[in-house]
Amino acid sequence: MNAFNPVSLLLQTLCMTDPFTEGSNKIASFVRKTEERFEPPQFVRSLVNGTAGRKEQEYIFFCLLDISKADFDVLEQAVQLRQLRHLMAKGACDPDALGNNERPVLDTLRQRLHLSTIDQTVHASQAAATWVRRLSEGETLEKNETAALSLLITSEAMALKVRGEWLSDHVDSYDMRAIARLLPLLTVCDEQTCSLKEIGERIGRNDKLGRAVLTFEYAMRTDAFEKWKKKAGKEPPANALIELLQLQRTRLIPVRSLIAVATLSRHLHAPGTPPLTWIRHALESCTSDGFRMDIDGRIDTIKFFLDNCGIVSSGTVVAGSFSGNSFIPWIGTDMLTREKEDDAVEPSPRELVARCMHHDALLLRLLDNPRVFGTPGIIEQIAHTSRSLAVLQKLASVKELYTGNANAGVPLALLKNPSHIPLSLIRPFINARYISLNDMKEILHNPYGIRHEIYSEVKSSMEQRYH
Repeated sequence: MNAFNPVSLLLQTLCMTDPFTEGSNKIASFVRKTEERFEPPQFVRSLVNGTAGRKEQEYIFFCLLDISKADFDVLEQAVQLRQLRHLMAKGACDPDALGNNERPVLDTLRQRLHLSTIDQTVHASQAAATWVRRLSEGETLEKNETAALSLLITSEAMALKVRGEWLSDHVDSYDMRAIARLLPLLTVCDEQTCSLKEIGERIGRNDKLGRAVLTFEYAMRTDAFEKWKKKAGKEPPANALIELLQLQRTRLIPVRSLIAVATLSRHLHAPGTPPLTWIRHALESCTSDGFRMDIDGRIDTIKFFLDNCGIVSSGTVVAGSFSGNSFIPWIGTDMLTREKEDDAVEPSPRELVARCMHHDALLLRLLDNPRVFGTPGIIEQIAHTSRSLAVLQKLASVKELYTGNANAGVPLALLKNPSHIPLSLIRPFINARYISLNDMKEILHNPYGIRHEIYSEVKSSMEQRYH
C-alpha cells in the first residue's frame, strides 16, 4: 500500500463485503480524520484516476451514492402488504404447513387486529394506505390508527424476514452457484426487513418520518459536506464525481436500483470505460420509480439481461419500474454490477463465505458443506469475526467444524470471541487437546477482550495443571 496515496490508505479501512451504508460511514470518517493530511482534490483525484481497481472503485462510488431511503417511499410499497397476503393465503390453504416462525405473525394479527382472512388483509392494506397518505400530508393519526399501522408494518417486515429464511433453508448447501445467485435477493430482503421494522417502530413512537438523504452527507454533516464538496470541486478531474454526488442528491435513487441499471449502462459502454462514466449514465437514466435508457440500437449487447427479467425494448429505448425487485438479477453476486459470466463461474468457498458473513441463514447452510469446513482457515475466520450466536453455537457443537487440521484454530478463536456463547459449549475446549499451553498462558498474560468467565476457567485449568 502507498502511504502517500489517500485511496490506498482508505482501502485498508474498507471491507467490500460490508453494506454500502457502513462503507459510506467509513469513508466519511476517513475524510474527516485525514483532512489535514490530504486535501479534498487530492483524495478525489486519487479515486477518479483509478488508483484502486475497478471493483474497488465501484464499491467506493456506490458507497458515496448510498442514500437512506425516504420513509414515505418505503411505506408506499409496504402498505400493499404483499408478504402478509402471501402468508395469509398459505395459512388459509394449509394451516399445518405454517412454520414455527410463520404462525406467530398470523396469531398476532388475529389477536390484535382481528385479521384472519385475505379479504380482511386487503381492507387493512387500503386503510394503511390512507393513514400513510394522511401522515405525508402532516396530519396526526388517532392512537388506535397509529398502533394498527405500526403493527401492520412490523408484521410485514416479519413476513418478509420469514420469506428470506425459507429461501435460505431450501437452497442446496452444495450448490455454490445457486447460493451466490440467491445472495443479492436475500441482501435486498434483509435491508427491506430492517427498514420496515425500524419505520414501524418509529410510527409506534410517533417519531417524525424523514426524507431521503445521502448517507455520506449525513455522516459528514451537511455544513462540513458542503465545504468538502466546494474544495474538492476546484479541479476538473474532481468535478465529475462532485457533479455525480449532486445529481444523486436530487434524484435520490436507491443504490441497489442504481447498481442494477448501471449493469446495463456498463455493458453498453466500451470495455475499459471508467466506472464514473457509466454510473453517471445510469443515474441520468433513472427516475423516481424506474429508469428509461436509450440503447441506440445495441439491444444485442444487453439482451442477456433483458431476457432474464422479461423487459423488451421499444425502438431504441428500454424502460422499467423498480417496484417488485424485478431487477435484482442484474446485481452481481458481489453486490456490484454484474458480469454476463457470473453464473458460469463458481465462487470459491472462501469468497462465498466472505459474502455471506452478514446472512446467518445462508452461512449456517454453508457450514454443512465439506468444501467449506474442509478448507483451512475458513471456519476459524468465521469464529473470529461472526457475532451471531446461532452460527457460533453451531461451530462449537458440530465436531467437524472444530477438529482436524483445517480447523485447528477454531477452539481458540471461539474462546476469544466476545459474544456470549454458552460456557457449557466452549468449556471443553479449555484443554490441551484443543488449545496449546502457550495459547492458554497468552490468554492469562493478555486478557484484553477475553470474557471474564473464560479467563477464570483458563486460570483455574492452569492452576490445576501446575499445582
